[in-house]
Amino acid sequence: MKRRSIMAAMMALITAGGLLTGCGANGAKENPGAGQNSVQGESHAKTELTFFHYLEQYQDQFDKLAEMYAEANPDVELKIECIGSDYDKILQTRVASGEVPDIFISGPYMKNQNYASVSYDLSNEEFVKEVEIGPEFKASNGELTAIPFVTQAWGVLYNQEVFEKLGITEAPETLKELDVVCRKIQDAGIIPFAMGYKSDYVKKQLFGFTFGVDENYKQNIEQLANKEKELKDFEFIYKIFDGAELVGKYLQPNPFNDDFATAGAKLGTGEAAMMICGDQIVQNARKANPDSTIGLMPYPLSNDPADAKIYTCASAGLHVSRDSANRDAALEFINWMVTSQEVKDWLSNDMEILSAIKGVTPTGSQVMMDAQKWTSEGKASAWASNLFPQGVETELISAMDKFLLGDISKEEAIDEMNTAWTEFEN
Repeated sequence: MKRRSIMAAMMALITAGGLLTGCGANGAKENPGAGQNSVQGESHAKTELTFFHYLEQYQDQFDKLAEMYAEANPDVELKIECIGSDYDKILQTRVASGEVPDIFISGPYMKNQNYASVSYDLSNEEFVKEVEIGPEFKASNGELTAIPFVTQAWGVLYNQEVFEKLGITEAPETLKELDVVCRKIQDAGIIPFAMGYKSDYVKKQLFGFTFGVDENYKQNIEQLANKEKELKDFEFIYKIFDGAELVGKYLQPNPFNDDFATAGAKLGTGEAAMMICGDQIVQNARKANPDSTIGLMPYPLSNDPADAKIYTCASAGLHVSRDSANRDAALEFINWMVTSQEVKDWLSNDMEILSAIKGVTPTGSQVMMDAQKWTSEGKASAWASNLFPQGVETELISAMDKFLLGDISKEEAIDEMNTAWTEFEN
């Protein structure tokens, strides 16, 4: 297998008086520091910034970033709140109550648009020239409402040691070739695929990102949203289920008992050879086996090699609250994140991610190199589900859930998804 690589994703926080980067699955932990400096007996209030994010799997990296910023800016206290699941629900509750964090993260496109009204327009900031700006974080009115800083990739993540041990040297480009690889792995007593179906977003990604297998995915989603076409009219949806059906033949026992993290641990230890997921799984794999090397290859969806792709996205953007009382300090923090060589080195070497920030060139991640390689070969598409209108995903996940459980056929699942698109209110 050619050594290729991917990225891992994330970023955030710090504090000046005391380090804090706690994160919970359904709640937040934050820096309890008092925010006071005592100099020669005098007490001076620090500028206090609140930072809200969901990047829970990168706490060690956040700790280091916190130390870096505290050293560079001793008069600023950054209070970090990290939410795992329900991030958008909790953030939207904060927004509705007028408690918008000074700095916060969102996903692209529709998720970015959800926060456009409370986000400061960054278009005219000097530091923007240090970032490759695409459409992901531009609001419908043209404002740049967030700075993209994390780029992720998704596809077939594989345990490189397992592949080398079994002599698998070429990435399968078709479903037939993937089936052959799976049988070879299974015959060696290794689980071909570990999937964390306990996590809803794993199932959502399996059908949602792969809408991008069709190069006209933007037009397709617009036509679905506008009720101009039905889902069952598109060939790509049948390919998506063909891929999921093949993966389902080669899963670990009880995949609905495993979440994203536990499935990733199986990948890291070599109990399983592959997992269809994003680059952030590398963190979970390394926790289970620090010596593991995880690579990335395209996910085939048919017997046409053109349908084997990885899927990439500028997936996280940094927002500044439009009405923040500490907006200047928040902008200064974003400027530091974007322009500091120290931060660029941190993104490259500690986070090991791709980024829209110029000068970030990760070299230590096999997955990262793979992502760059496949992209350069024209084997990459976008996370198409980022363009889905609000209100449709819940029913789509429900249909995929029942299909993966074996409760309904793929034809029935496609019918249910078709109904979800035709009946949702945009």
